[in-house]
Amino acid sequence: RKALEDPDAPVRRAALEALGATLGREAGVEVLLVASRHLEDADEAVRQAAIVAIGRMAPAPGGSAVSAAASARLLEAICQRLEHRYWWVARAAVRALELVAVKGDSVGIDAVARRLAHSASATRQHAVEALFAVAASGDRHAIAAAAGHLHNSEAAVRRCAVQVLCKLAPLPDLDGDSESGAAAAADASSAAVAATAAAAAALESSSAKVRQTAIEALQQLTAPCNRDGGAGAGSYGEVAAAAATQAAARLTHRSPEVRLDALAALGSLVRGSSGRLVRRVVRCLVDRNAAIRRSALVTLGKLAKRGDVVAVRTLVGYLGHRKEKVRRRAVSALEHVAARGGERCVALVCARLRHRD
Repeated sequence: RKALEDPDAPVRRAALEALGATLGREAGVEVLLVASRHLEDADEAVRQAAIVAIGRMAPAPGGSAVSAAASARLLEAICQRLEHRYWWVARAAVRALELVAVKGDSVGIDAVARRLAHSASATRQHAVEALFAVAASGDRHAIAAAAGHLHNSEAAVRRCAVQVLCKLAPLPDLDGDSESGAAAAADASSAAVAATAAAAAALESSSAKVRQTAIEALQQLTAPCNRDGGAGAGSYGEVAAAAATQAAARLTHRSPEVRLDALAALGSLVRGSSGRLVRRVVRCLVDRNAAIRRSALVTLGKLAKRGDVVAVRTLVGYLGHRKEKVRRRAVSALEHVAARGGERCVALVCARLRHRD
C-alpha cells in the first residue's frame, strides 16, 4: 500500500502491476477501490497500470451476491471519475469500464446513465461514450434509461438523451441477405421501435419544451426511413409505422397541448399515408379546440396519400366553410392530396366553384 502512494511514478506503476499480477480475482473490493483512485494519477503510465490492474482484479461476472455488491461499488467508483474536471481522468474511467463492465448489466447501465444528466457537457459526452462500454446497441434497459432524460428540464441534457437514443437504436441494415443478417435486422428494428415508443411517451409531458424534444427525437429516429424509401421499405417501414402509431395514439389525449403536438409530430413524420391514420387525423377536424382543428387540416394535407378518397372528400367539404382562412387551408392541403387529373376530385371541386364567395 505504501508503494501505491510513493512520490515516484515508476514506483506507483510497479505497485499497481504487482497488485494485479499477484491478487487477481482474489483481491477484495477495498483493494479495487484503492486502485481506482489511481485513475486520477497525473502520470499517464500509472493510470494505464491502474486500468490493467482493475481489469485483472475485478470480480468475475455471474459470481455470488457478495461479488455482485463488490462489482456495483467498483462500477460506481469508476463512474464517479467520469465527472472529474480533467478530461484524461474521465477517459481513463471509460477505458476501465471497457475492461470491467459486463454488457447488459443493469447496475452498470444505471450508474453510467445517471451521468447523462450531469451539468457539465464534457461529463455528459464521456457518459455517452461510457454507455457503450456497459450496453450493446439495442439494449432495452439502456434505451429506457436514456429516454428518461428526455423529460429533463435542461435542454442540453434532453439533446444528449436524443443523441444516445439514436446511437442505441440505429435503423436496421437492409443489405443483409443471410439468415444471421435478417435476424440482426429484426433485432435492430425491434430496438428502434422500442426507442420510438420511449420518445413518443414524452409527447405527454406537461412541458412544451419536453414535447418538442420528443418530436425531434422521433424525427431523428425515423430520418433514414423517410430518406431511404419511406414507410414501404421493409424494416424501415416498421419503424416509421411504429413512430406514426405512437404519435397518433396521443391524438385523443385529454390535454389539447398534447394533441396539438401529436399532430405536429405526425405532420413531420409521415408522407403518403392512407386508411386508419388519415381517419384519425380527420376526427381531429371536429375537435373542440380551434387550434387543433386548424393543425389537423394542415397535417392532413401533409400526410395523406395523393388521391386518398377520405382525405379528398374531407378537404373538399371544407371548401364550403364559412371562414375564408379555413377554405384557404383546405385548398392548400388539396394541392398536396388531390390526384392530378382525378375525375372525382375535379368534379367535387367544380361543384364548389359555384360558391358565392
